[in-house]
Amino acid sequence: MDQLTNGANYQSMSCRILDAVRRLCNIKIKHKEIRGWILKSSRSLRQIARARWASPLQRRSATKEKRVTTFRTLDLSVEFYDLSEKLDLQGNLRDQLLRAASSISLNLSEGNAKRTEKEKKRYYHTAYASCQECKTILRLAKLNNSEIMEAADKLGAWLYKLLQAEIKGSRMNSGSSG
Repeated sequence: MDQLTNGANYQSMSCRILDAVRRLCNIKIKHKEIRGWILKSSRSLRQIARARWASPLQRRSATKEKRVTTFRTLDLSVEFYDLSEKLDLQGNLRDQLLRAASSISLNLSEGNAKRTEKEKKRYYHTAYASCQECKTILRLAKLNNSEIMEAADKLGAWLYKLLQAEIKGSRMNSGSSG
């Protein structure tokens, strides 16, 4: 209960600060640099208020949603690898497809184990690139309308969603620190 009270106090304090900044902006400030700095500060304060003073429930649900997305994507990558093992392809294409498919799962799990969002984003991006490589191999093998191509498209969409969530998260954090 004490945390909720503190959160409400921080939110009301940030609202008071924003009101003061708005009032200052309405005053005719002759120097354009000062007016620009005040407007920029106002935007930064709003970002900080959203990121830092969000209720614990909001933060928890966003984290849980990201975790669910990560594990669902990992499950899809394992299913895709199983499907690619069953394919009967020519030598080099089969070998390259299996390596790229395993790279997706391995990079997802390794990225999930990293602590910083920058590292996670790098591994998730590598997994996404490996998925694109798999799609290209399937096109070269002329398997465009097959079950495995649908699985690759679905996996690619989930990887893209995961990557965008990481990019959005890193932008929010970089906006709140400065």
